[in-house]
Amino acid sequence: MKITLHTALITGSSRGFGRAIAVKLAQEGVKKIAVHYLTRRDEAEKTLSKVRDAGAEGVLVQGDTSDAKRVKEIVEEAAEKLGGCDIFV
Repeated sequence: MKITLHTALITGSSRGFGRAIAVKLAQEGVKKIAVHYLTRRDEAEKTLSKVRDAGAEGVLVQGDTSDAKRVKEIVEEAAEKLGGCDIFV
């Protein structure tokens, strides 16, 4: 399956299911992916490397998604860095 949307923000994508989703989206044609993390920047950087290896550009965004104000800022930051945000997970 090829995805025709171009940008995605994946929260909690420094490891586990989030990482797997970010990499799969890159493999399926999403061009730019924002990798979100709270405290594990080193793991987020590993995800970013895997996303790039799968053919997408990527950026890191950091923040606490349990804080509603910060969530809004995270989405806005990702959209600014990516040039929009078509997919949000």
